[in-house]
Amino acid sequence: VYDDKKNTLTLDEATLSTERPGPAVRYDGTKDFTIIFKGNCFLVGQPDADVGDGVTAYGISAVNGSLRLKAGGEGLMIISNQDAITGKDVSFDEELCLGPLGVSVIPGGYGLEGDEQYGLGVSIASSHQWSPAYYEWSDDHSTCTATKKCSNNVDHEDTEEGKVTSHHEDATATEPAKTVY
Repeated sequence: VYDDKKNTLTLDEATLSTERPGPAVRYDGTKDFTIIFKGNCFLVGQPDADVGDGVTAYGISAVNGSLRLKAGGEGLMIISNQDAITGKDVSFDEELCLGPLGVSVIPGGYGLEGDEQYGLGVSIASSHQWSPAYYEWSDDHSTCTATKKCSNNVDHEDTEEGKVTSHHEDATATEPAKTVY
């Protein structure tokens, strides 16, 4: 059951037994999203998935708990030195933009073999929509900082600083110039 106002998706065995391949949820990175598990449900991710830069994604399990997708942060990473971690310990952030995340909800059992599997698609926003940059000069006008914000997540911003390396003298002409064609 999806509750748009609360931004939650509640899963139970009855829902899973009647809906295949399962509900799809789009997570756009602008706000937290919570998946609530009721009954004997497990959320199992792809174990030992290499997401680059030496980061390994491990399996996820949750029983009668919730898995929270958190907006913002520095990467879509499921990091653990355990074989499985509970939903309370897991957060997803949109920065690396890996998606859709392949997970299965398995009612009534933990093993992968012989259990009926139902897919839960969680699609992560795959791009940033940047606002126009705004510029801020230092008091002595020696440096300028350019900042742009992501409209998908206002807490995510990109900042670059520039330094003045040369100056140009103001024009000294006292009479208007003539243009010759």
